[in-house]
Amino acid sequence: MEKQRCKTHIRVVHGFLNSVRGNWRNSVYIECSVCRCGNCGREDFLYAPAEDGTPLLFPVSDAEIVFGRMIDKSECLGNVSNARFEDLFCMYLKKIKETESSCPLLNFCAEQSKPEEF
Repeated sequence: MEKQRCKTHIRVVHGFLNSVRGNWRNSVYIECSVCRCGNCGREDFLYAPAEDGTPLLFPVSDAEIVFGRMIDKSECLGNVSNARFEDLFCMYLKKIKETESSCPLLNFCAEQSKPEEF
């Protein structure tokens, strides 16, 4: 079995852990059930607002590595489809640069995990 690595930047992991007070159950589960791009691999996410209210997305695959267990969506504060999340945050997601992936949530995760510029 190949070891998986967390792809999310430690800064985002830290912010997410602070926002959910160390418990992933204090987040909203985003289920990728309405894929608009067709090539993203149907990645699910956890959402929590950062201290300043901006959204923090944490891929479930990375959350399972960090928390060392399978994430059960029924234990989260809520469950929403990716399409509804994208509709809710459409103005915020418009600011994110499009990359080779046309999935706005994957683009957002890539953007939030970029190293900070000094």
